[in-house]
Amino acid sequence: MVKKFAALGAGISLVALATIVPAFAQTTQSPATEVEVPTFLELSLENASADCTATAGGDCPFGKNDQASKVSLNNTSGYASSFSPADTLLGLRTNITNGANVTAHFTNTAAAADCLDNATDFITDSVSDVADAQAANDGTGLVAATETGLALRLTDATTNVALRGADEDTQWGTTDTEGATALWGAVPPDGSPQVVFDTAVEQTVKINANLDYFIGVAGSQPAGLYACTVIYTATADGSGS
Repeated sequence: MVKKFAALGAGISLVALATIVPAFAQTTQSPATEVEVPTFLELSLENASADCTATAGGDCPFGKNDQASKVSLNNTSGYASSFSPADTLLGLRTNITNGANVTAHFTNTAAAADCLDNATDFITDSVSDVADAQAANDGTGLVAATETGLALRLTDATTNVALRGADEDTQWGTTDTEGATALWGAVPPDGSPQVVFDTAVEQTVKINANLDYFIGVAGSQPAGLYACTVIYTATADGSGS
């Protein structure tokens, strides 16, 4: 802006220049906003049987209101066996990037090498233990009329696709039925847990692994109550969260 002042004297003029201040901007910022999402890994055990859920808190692999340790088999006829009437569901939920694997092992009364025992005797597991590193189990086409002990397997068609990759097909067989291609494994002892399934990726919505059980008892087995506890453990699969 220019202002002129006159009448200050002959030949004299005064020009006053106003200072022009250019526009400018200032920037500031808040401290970094941080949100820590905790890692979670959840594993649950239940049975789909309504009777089981109502009377035993869902923890009864053989359903029908009975815990597995209370299954009664008549061993006076030379042989007795029982398949679980409904799948036992292992529910898994995790936000770990690489997912999780689930291992199984048993504990029992006398620390015997076979799952079902009591203080003086045990029922022989005729099926080999679950294979190392998810290799094919030895129990091909379990023969219900002759096998003894406790065995398990992961079923196929009813299992969430995230749990049913090539490694599970190798380990348990590709069929959902208890036929010639179904692979079974005895539960390994305490101290030697083996992986029974593996998700490989995170699962923030619970998924269920479906497990079947088998018990066989020879007629020559001494009378008594035989029991063991099968323990499942979920572990982060690799690094990441």
